[in-house]
Amino acid sequence: MAALKKTSDNACVTKTHQFIKKMSDWNKLLRCYTQNIDDLDDRAGLYAGFDSKADVVKMHGDLNTVKCTLCSHSQESDPSILSIFDSGEAPACPRCFEIASNREKLGKRAVNIGTLRPNIVLYDEHHAKGELIADLQNSDLKKKPDVLIVMGTSLKIVGVKRLIKAFAEPIKEKGGFVLYVNMNEASKEWESTFNYQLIGTSDSACEKLWKRMDELQEIQAQNKIKREKQKEQRLLKKEREMAVVSSIENHFKAVKCTPMLILDVEAIKKESDKSKFDFSNHAATLEGNF
Repeated sequence: MAALKKTSDNACVTKTHQFIKKMSDWNKLLRCYTQNIDDLDDRAGLYAGFDSKADVVKMHGDLNTVKCTLCSHSQESDPSILSIFDSGEAPACPRCFEIASNREKLGKRAVNIGTLRPNIVLYDEHHAKGELIADLQNSDLKKKPDVLIVMGTSLKIVGVKRLIKAFAEPIKEKGGFVLYVNMNEASKEWESTFNYQLIGTSDSACEKLWKRMDELQEIQAQNKIKREKQKEQRLLKKEREMAVVSSIENHFKAVKCTPMLILDVEAIKKESDKSKFDFSNHAATLEGNF
């Protein structure tokens, strides 16, 4: 286990992690549920946790912490603990050791002392954060995501299979799509679940998706500029129309009469784009007291 931790520490952030971080920066990432037990997500700048603000939810724990097999005490995995693991032994739990020492001083019956192990969740093992993960999943489902991307999993773990199918069904019902990325094609069990399959590495798929996302971002930026110009044109048109109305009002204030107007509306529309408007051609007034 110590060797695995060292390998994890020496690993580098991949294109896949960078893509997930980019999605988070673009506010396009609802959540990333991962089976990985390394800390590459954290090093990529993603927040891993079990609350609503978490970018990443680690369903199988991680190698950065250890926990007691007896009292469930957990702590950071430091070099001294790793060296004991490296020797083939399991470190004693400091909390259990403290409790046992205090009992011995008081002349009480001796109790067992637990050992530390990496804080990872093995297959079919109870997850201490299981309820929190379930709450997040239910919350995410209520937000009705549009896309589900499944990458780099063999689709054999029961809990993972259940999670994928729980998200896939409502996403497809609302017109979204489910994408599967893996080195091997999914079995027939998943034919009705995945809309698309990309055969290859997660990194190569993410490079293509990243490029496409950049293109979409550029299109969105251009559309935003276009919408702003259209809005500006509408405002200018409205201002010109208001200027025409204001000119009419000022005209009748100047002649000090109670007007009855018969206006050529079509002519006003045509000439509203001009800087001046000749009322005499399109309006008739009757002066007098009514």
